[in-house]
Amino acid sequence: MDTKWVYPGWHGGMVGMTAEITGTVKLIETDNPSKVLAVVELNKFDKYVNNKEFVMEYGRIAAAYEAIGKYIAKDIKRAVK
Repeated sequence: MDTKWVYPGWHGGMVGMTAEITGTVKLIETDNPSKVLAVVELNKFDKYVNNKEFVMEYGRIAAAYEAIGKYIAKDIKRAVK
């Protein structure tokens, strides 16, 4: 992942805002890393994934990266059916 911009979001007791990430994800072939299979552009990606550290900045940022992985995996599974 080539991260260009990160907004850590915020948490205010009962209300919070998820982190946002802008960047590029490149999926490459394991045996030949110079072969790019897909490129995914993210623009302020902010899907919510709850984790126990969501109240802290690093928890919200980690949750955003986790969400990126889950959503890309979901799209790949859908595409190979």
